[in-house]
Amino acid sequence: MTIQEYIATFGIKSVKAPIMERWNKRVVPRKLNELGKAGASIYLESYGKGISSKKIIELAHCALSVGATEMAMGFGEEAYKIDNGNTITFSSNGSDSNVKKVVAIIDKPPSMDEFPKDLRPGMFDTMQAVDAKHPREYYIENAEYIGQPKRDGNRDVMFVTPYAVFHQSRSTSIMPNIGYGFEGAMMHLAELSGPFILDGERYYLSYNGDEHRTAAQAAEVNIINMRGDVLPITVYAAFKAVYFSARDLRYSYELDRCLGNAYAVFEKTNEWMKANSYLNVDLDRVKFEFLRSAVTKQEKQDLVLRQQKEGREGEVWTKKSCLYSGGKAHHTDMVRTKYIQESRVHVDKLVPSTVEGHAFSALEVSVDGVPVGSVGTGWTKEEKVVVARLFNESPDSTFINVTHQGWTTGGKLWHARA
Repeated sequence: MTIQEYIATFGIKSVKAPIMERWNKRVVPRKLNELGKAGASIYLESYGKGISSKKIIELAHCALSVGATEMAMGFGEEAYKIDNGNTITFSSNGSDSNVKKVVAIIDKPPSMDEFPKDLRPGMFDTMQAVDAKHPREYYIENAEYIGQPKRDGNRDVMFVTPYAVFHQSRSTSIMPNIGYGFEGAMMHLAELSGPFILDGERYYLSYNGDEHRTAAQAAEVNIINMRGDVLPITVYAAFKAVYFSARDLRYSYELDRCLGNAYAVFEKTNEWMKANSYLNVDLDRVKFEFLRSAVTKQEKQDLVLRQQKEGREGEVWTKKSCLYSGGKAHHTDMVRTKYIQESRVHVDKLVPSTVEGHAFSALEVSVDGVPVGSVGTGWTKEEKVVVARLFNESPDSTFINVTHQGWTTGGKLWHARA
């Protein structure tokens, strides 16, 4: 019996809002979804006293819906033990060969002989942008540079063959997979286009579309704003192709990496994924984007206006004729311009939180006695306790530094966070 078949015997067809809220509050912040069956055991040790088998299966269904297959199996095995008094070992549904391959390769050491030895998971040295020495207008006017939107996430280099998918961080460590449906889609794409490597960013969207570096941060925003029933959306944003059509594109120009034949394939990926429901993934919660590069002056001006309007972090400007060079050695080839500012503000009031264990939901703040809005994200639960203690001890002299993306026309902080 597969875990999917066992869940089906309970007649569960959708993830209920209270289960989503438990997932956001209890699973995601502790990253239990990344621990496989052990994550299910830890969850039940912490929160499972007197829990029914059906409630456990609802958790299993939630885990399965977001790609945490191993954790779903762990929940299923515990529920089976409650109902039957003996143990069972579940497998995943093997009817989709892509899903079966992903589950099989997640914990195997990466080899990927399809790629050059220095261009394999755990070996690839990423090219990193540095702070720009000129204002963004310089890069808009300079025809040597092309622009891309900056994303506020974690660097994620994705290595894909028809048989395996691996993700590598900027520090060369192997990252958890996004989800079996997403990885299955990527592997199927590799069957059509050949093995490829994408240099990109992984980030998470909260209920209001704001970007966050981790799923836990996005989940916390949802919970604080009484939207704990909404799961964070995982987004993989590809900046460029580093390997495509059996070519090592590190030795090509940046224009070829961003706007070559790889773009023609990957710009249609979202549409292709949506048309293939067999991937067993809720594509409302997993998204893929291949970022379009701005080449002309008008395109670059439009890029900047769009980034400002959407409250994004900034832009990345790269010389169109540069080669791909690891690290920050060629400091003028790839630079970033940001909208982020930092201001010192006075804490005027702690806004109470309805979430257990959180000292406040937001802070109302001011500058020189003038209210400038509130700050509701950026703290850990422990940091909130410290800020609340300092404010309660000395409310007139509690100041904090906040980052923000400028000021609104009404003189308020724009997209402020601690």
